[in-house]
Amino acid sequence: MNYLSSKMPREQQEKASRELVLSYVKDLTAQMPRDHKCPQHSMLTLDEECNLLPCCIVGTYVRKYGLGNLFDLSLKEISSLKTYQPFCKGCLSTGACYLFHNPQMVKRTHNS
Repeated sequence: MNYLSSKMPREQQEKASRELVLSYVKDLTAQMPRDHKCPQHSMLTLDEECNLLPCCIVGTYVRKYGLGNLFDLSLKEISSLKTYQPFCKGCLSTGACYLFHNPQMVKRTHNS
């Protein structure tokens, strides 16, 4: 997320691009349609204790990452909770949700 939102220091961002082959990321996220809806909103993601998570990216490092226990929530509550989380706004604004669901294979050439 820091890479996509340019919150990472420029030197560190350039180093990450070289080392992790992320040069295609900005171009791909720029292709995200304006009306893009995150596919995770219609998926069920749970942790090891059956707590509902907003998506597969969110983990314990995110404040209030769990949305409630699956067995305590109605289908209507699950649907509402999955689409209106503060974390989602950043993911959508950076294009991260589009990137994670549209992986690209990077071809490498090797010089012998």
